[in-house]
Amino acid sequence: MNRIDTIKTILQTLKDAPESVQQLFRDALMVHSDNQWHNLVSNDLEGLIDDYIWYREDDLSNYGYVALTDALDEIWEHDIDELVTLIGNRCRHDTKARLRSILTYGPSTIPDYGIMRRLVKYNGTWTYIVGQSYPDEMRTVRDIILKGKA
Repeated sequence: MNRIDTIKTILQTLKDAPESVQQLFRDALMVHSDNQWHNLVSNDLEGLIDDYIWYREDDLSNYGYVALTDALDEIWEHDIDELVTLIGNRCRHDTKARLRSILTYGPSTIPDYGIMRRLVKYNGTWTYIVGQSYPDEMRTVRDIILKGKA
């Protein structure tokens, strides 16, 4: 069974599943999905996929996710602490200090690249929605914040 057949089987099964099971599936895919999911499936599955896979980052807000780039005007000190811990994990003290300074005093300098929309707040907690490689993507996010470019 190839990948498309597997997805089709899962989605057909989920079509009649309780909402709680569907939500678990959505949450699991949210961690692993990106815009390319839409391109992996054939057109005849498009409508069914729309119900279960979030392939557009713009749709995050419909499910209670708030992207960092949308929340820059409203981040509080505890948000900054959490973001510095998340983004600056395994970084030196001076790098964390620069991250904190930019998030505190210059958040408007952070560009709105697509990868930055994966840094989201959900249920009061900041997290990063991984595409393929967490360390590489987190390094890119950190560079965008620190340097203003990728």
